[in-house]
Amino acid sequence: MRRLSIRGRLVLTSAALSAVVLTVLAGTAWVLMSRMSLARLDGIIAGHLTRQPEPGAGPERWRHLDDSLNSSEGEDGPPVAILRVRSAPGRLLYESDHWPDSLGANRLPPAPP
Repeated sequence: MRRLSIRGRLVLTSAALSAVVLTVLAGTAWVLMSRMSLARLDGIIAGHLTRQPEPGAGPERWRHLDDSLNSSEGEDGPPVAILRVRSAPGRLLYESDHWPDSLGANRLPPAPP
């Protein structure tokens, strides 16, 4: 069996190192972008939570909040957040249109007091 020349070994080593470097850079970029996306979504949620809703806020207020949370990732993507709002006594005030049936009320932990 014939050994590779020094040029052949250099080419293969260079290609392997380039592949490793590009993989590491792509992974780093993906992690940073996902963290930025989560930070932006956290900021939107925090902004909505710091503003106290009016006591008589109807479903349109919650629909607007639901729409704004889901538009943070763009119009074409799937919904990124689901929203279910209950009053203090436990009456359902709003539920997202895309709320999954698998998340029934009995599968969620009770709200804190």
